[in-house]
Amino acid sequence: MVLRQFRKGQEIVFQPSFILFPLPHGQAIAFVKEGFCLTNLRYTRQKRGTDDKDRTRVYERITDSSYMNQPMKGDENMAYVEWTDDFSVNVEEIDAQHKKLITMLNTLHEALLSNKGKDVYKNVIDSMIEYATIHFKTEEEYMVKFDFPGYPEHKAEHERFVQETLRLQTNFRETGFTLTYPVVQFLKKWLKDHIVETDKKYSIPFNEHGLY
Repeated sequence: MVLRQFRKGQEIVFQPSFILFPLPHGQAIAFVKEGFCLTNLRYTRQKRGTDDKDRTRVYERITDSSYMNQPMKGDENMAYVEWTDDFSVNVEEIDAQHKKLITMLNTLHEALLSNKGKDVYKNVIDSMIEYATIHFKTEEEYMVKFDFPGYPEHKAEHERFVQETLRLQTNFRETGFTLTYPVVQFLKKWLKDHIVETDKKYSIPFNEHGLY
């Protein structure tokens, strides 16, 4: 989906236009929200001094949280992150932990799509943070045991993630656990990047010490 710009009288209007490739539901909604916020609704209020009731009603419908969390057709059957061999670090124990973290992330994403509620969001996020801490400890113990040269940088990356997720956790509690797509996308990006770009650096050294 893109926002197509055209003029209608003296207004600049951004109209959603679907194109051949699909976008994630949350990203599509974000585009529409931005279009309404920055153009139609704001222009109408500032320049005319009055509210366009129809436009306002559509905007409120789009920004309603229950609507935003409704899955697009087919989304509910798709895993948010699919495990592939590209994620493997060739260490069975650690691969199993990575798979569990990905399963938790998929559970969180599915809960958001299905609008399962704050208690579910809280339980999944708390479990992810707790399990990530256990996972990091496993990796770091092996790094120390095998004298892995990248240990300080790797540990620092773990610590930054823990600090960020704890900050998010605090924000959730303060706002009543309002979960948004950017949060889920952040967790997805960090997990994928960390496994592929950072964790794979210890694959060969760990294997050389007999750890598979």
